[in-house]
Amino acid sequence: MVDAYRLYSRTDALPLLYMESLPAAGEEAELDAEQARHCIQVLRMQTGDCLRLTNGKGLMAEAMLTRAIRDLKKASQPKAMVRILSVAQKPEPSLHILAVALPHHAGRAEWLIEKATELGIRQIYPIITTRSPLGRWRPARYRQLMIAAMLQSYQAYLPELQAPIAFEEWIRSCPAAWRGIAHCEPAQRIPIWQLPLNAGSKCVLIGPEGDFTSEEIEMARKAGWQEISLGYTRLRTETAAIVACVWMAATAAEQG
Repeated sequence: MVDAYRLYSRTDALPLLYMESLPAAGEEAELDAEQARHCIQVLRMQTGDCLRLTNGKGLMAEAMLTRAIRDLKKASQPKAMVRILSVAQKPEPSLHILAVALPHHAGRAEWLIEKATELGIRQIYPIITTRSPLGRWRPARYRQLMIAAMLQSYQAYLPELQAPIAFEEWIRSCPAAWRGIAHCEPAQRIPIWQLPLNAGSKCVLIGPEGDFTSEEIEMARKAGWQEISLGYTRLRTETAAIVACVWMAATAAEQG
């Protein structure tokens, strides 16, 4: 089995950094302030050291650090220049979508988004349901977390974080070939571990604390969503979301 996202161990991996606009091989570019700080102050890289860069859209480049300014008396912040040695396009993974009523608690919402990124989710849709008043929406903060999680898990694709969308609209517009809704109501639900690991795009819909309403579940049922169970205990929203992400990650590994 060949994994499109080979996870490198700490012993054989070059550091992976983010550059939104990757130049062509042979060209030089400057890392942004955050990536330069991480390169110089955290990783303590030296001129001549090699690293990898990704733009979060599938490009992975090998590069060399050609200039590192760390003396804060000469610069307001660390600066780093790199020369691109080679650029390759990584295979695009399956479209796996997490649609979730984000926890109102900011820390739990951030943790969920971070871990979903590490597990290779391609799109994240915050869903507005009857029982989920949307908390503070912080897309810039979430993007920072996703970039860090993408680099930590050595991936080349950054998830697409979509704007919050109403439940009724989402169940009609979801583009995934397979669509499942996880809920706790007594009904004919298939345990997620009994679902076949078929190829193709998938979406798992996770509700808020207190679950979906009966009306929302019926609405999804009529729209053709598969009703699923995530286990024998009642899970917090962020825990349920991770179970769903792990299952989708397992289908990706099986397809590889």
